[in-house]
Amino acid sequence: MATVGTNYDFNTGLMAWSYGTVSGTSTGTRSTTQESTNDSVAGTGSLATRDTGKNQSNVNFWEFGTVGTYTWESIGIPAGSQVTQVVGAYDWRCSEYATGASSSTRELVLETGPGVVRGTVVAGTASYTGTTAWATRTGTLSGLTDASSTTLRFRVRNAVNTGNSSSAANTLNQDWVQLTITYQATPAAGGQKATMTLMMCGGM
Repeated sequence: MATVGTNYDFNTGLMAWSYGTVSGTSTGTRSTTQESTNDSVAGTGSLATRDTGKNQSNVNFWEFGTVGTYTWESIGIPAGSQVTQVVGAYDWRCSEYATGASSSTRELVLETGPGVVRGTVVAGTASYTGTTAWATRTGTLSGLTDASSTTLRFRVRNAVNTGNSSSAANTLNQDWVQLTITYQATPAAGGQKATMTLMMCGGM
């Protein structure tokens, strides 16, 4: 067994995470005031998705890695190995809900091409209709047979909406993302299974 820890706590920057929208006009920034209660790294930081204005409907995402240039080897999996499983978790909360509309934090997916979903690590949605405390979502993607050179991107999807007021505002924070990747080593290394733990702390 082997473990490697990589922390993304967003206390000083976005640290390779980027924001995008599928529809709507929401914005994505780094919060310097919101921090998951599970985040053990000193400092304060999380990802923040904010929507403002009257009756806004948005589908958006935070993603880590770049399809086409980022591979399992980019995050430390030995060349020639085969990835078999990903266990994932991330923390979330709604920190602002002023005339908001029903919203949700959604799936954490693994993509291997632009819009090509290889599998879902954390499935389903967690809906909210007001401010919330920090909570954790978890899941497992198993049955993978990915070569270490397979291109990838991890993406967390969201829907952050507002209600019928010109002063409406809705903010979703995400933090303390953790990925545990299991891989099969090369036969030359004994063909043993190993795990690599990647802790992306700071929310998506």
